[in-house]
Amino acid sequence: MEITNEYFDELVADGFVLIEFWAEWCQSCKMMVPVLDSIAETMSDQISVLKIDIEGSMNISEKCDVLNLPTMILFKDGTEVGRIVGAVPESKIMELIDGHYERNL
Repeated sequence: MEITNEYFDELVADGFVLIEFWAEWCQSCKMMVPVLDSIAETMSDQISVLKIDIEGSMNISEKCDVLNLPTMILFKDGTEVGRIVGAVPESKIMELIDGHYERNL
């Protein structure tokens, strides 16, 4: 799911949300599509996976201090609990998610 400025706070307010900040011109971002799609599919009952195009959502990018792409930020009840910058394997993102999800069960 792709989100815009007006819905950001509402969408990250409850539960676990992983947001990828990306741009159409970013080749590393394109590499992350199948990785994030896989996580979204396998963990749909535990976490929401969303995308924000920085070109159309500069306010959110600035608010979250996104300086490089892709940037994946994990939120828990509206608070950032983890961040990964750059194209990484699925296992690295799963480590981040599992580390925070398991602690909160």
